[in-house]
Amino acid sequence: MRLGIVAGLIVLVGALATVAAVPAAHASGSAPGEPGSNATWDEPSVTGFADSLGASSKVWYTIGNGELENAFYPETDTPDTYGLQYAVTNGSSFTELETTGTTHKTTLLSNSYLVWQQVNTADNGDFTITKTYIADPSRSVIDVQTTSWSDVELLANYLVANGPYTLEERW
Repeated sequence: MRLGIVAGLIVLVGALATVAAVPAAHASGSAPGEPGSNATWDEPSVTGFADSLGASSKVWYTIGNGELENAFYPETDTPDTYGLQYAVTNGSSFTELETTGTTHKTTLLSNSYLVWQQVNTADNGDFTITKTYIADPSRSVIDVQTTSWSDVELLANYLVANGPYTLEERW
């Protein structure tokens, strides 16, 4: 019996020594989501965020880079939109996107109601667009009041999530 226990210990010690002698395996390639991977949200340019103060509204939003960046509804974990901006044109000599070719200024107009204002001024001075944002407290709606300070036409460019991992651009 004693010989069996000693033989079993020798086999166990030999197995452990074999495992210890095998070099560790290293994975080749990169794991999904590794540091430095492209993000799917555009948070780095967020200059404001808000939700409604009313219990009936389930909408949240972020603004930045001169546009309404993300709208979240009815949950806050995944954006349902990825951008609402204007394409600006005079109909003959220029067309410019609001997120490019403009200088952006974002101001919180009211701490009590989370009212935000964005002013986008063309780098060449051809136009200024002022947008005021507020989430409606009684409905899941983001109210965007827009004023243009020149003789230009505004075309809405809306990037909406159309199912998981699918975006659809709407004009």
